Amino acid sequence: MMKKLFFILIGLVVFFCIIYLNVGGFEKASVVHKTSSNRFIIGKSFEGNAKGEDFSALFLEIEELKKSQNYKGFLGGIYFNDPSKNEGNIKAFLGVILLNDLAKVPIGFEKRKINSANVLEGKVVASNYFGISVNKVYKAIFDYADQSNIILEDYFIEWFPNKDEIIVQIIIEK
Repeated sequence: MMKKLFFILIGLVVFFCIIYLNVGGFEKASVVHKTSSNRFIIGKSFEGNAKGEDFSALFLEIEELKKSQNYKGFLGGIYFNDPSKNEGNIKAFLGVILLNDLAKVPIGFEKRKINSANVLEGKVVASNYFGISVNKVYKAIFDYADQSNIILEDYFIEWFPNKDEIIVQIIIEK
């Protein structure tokens, strides 16, 4: 009986390791110090709990906006505070990040400019299943900043160039 339980346990561990590997769980996030380029974002403001239904609903609305307007850009957002320091509550602007200012803004949405800045940029190519990858990118950026004595602002730009890539930029304090 114990032998059978041991093999079942080993099988489960192997199974979960394979899943973790397939979603990119073992991929490392890279971090570079760079100057970002000017971009634009069309979307909506959000203030509330990052794990709430309203946040998820807004992301779905932004995804539909991207499809319906045929925007050439990436789903993403600007976050004006660190939710880990605010009991999961965020102040954000979620939308479609565009490389130019040519897109028309539909009623109910607004356009904002993301100015060029001195940033730490983290990137990982892995599925964001369970939020593993985005958390990994933030941790890599904060670790890099600590090791390099860099002070970061509470201004985060996050986008998803494709379903298996996450990029985060955090502005360096002047």
